Amino acid sequence: MTLNIAHMNKLDARNYYTVTRKYDLSFPGLQGDIEANVVVIGGGFFGVNTALELAEKGITNSVVLDGRCLGYGGR
Repeated sequence: MTLNIAHMNKLDARNYYTVTRKYDLSFPGLQGDIEANVVVIGGGFFGVNTALELAEKGITNSVVLDGRCLGYGGR
């Protein structure tokens, strides 16, 4: 297995996800008040998985809040 260091340096190589992601999962910031039944704080693996589990159980009025972008990580 060959690790392409040059490719990693072009990206934000803080974690594996940011180096290998295929989609830009950033969304605009909140512009006002919103209503939700559930608010998930943190859009890392566990936060996104929690939102997915809630949706699969029929709780679709939920919001995932993250300081950067989904999947970025906590640092």
